[in-house]
Amino acid sequence: MGQGLVHDLGRISKQQSLDAVPMVVVTPGPALAGVACIRYLLDGFAGAVAAAVGIFTPCS
Repeated sequence: MGQGLVHDLGRISKQQSLDAVPMVVVTPGPALAGVACIRYLLDGFAGAVAAAVGIFTPCS
């Protein structure tokens, strides 16, 4: 995660990446819930909501 978003793409800072790791660890449920945290850093509240809906909406 950090390598791609911080070093390769420069989308988030190293500090933001380090701040996101504890959020991912303490969030109950699957680790994919951390995607909402990263999307919040990238796109704000709307990005976090879109990521959460996309992850937890069942595929049929």
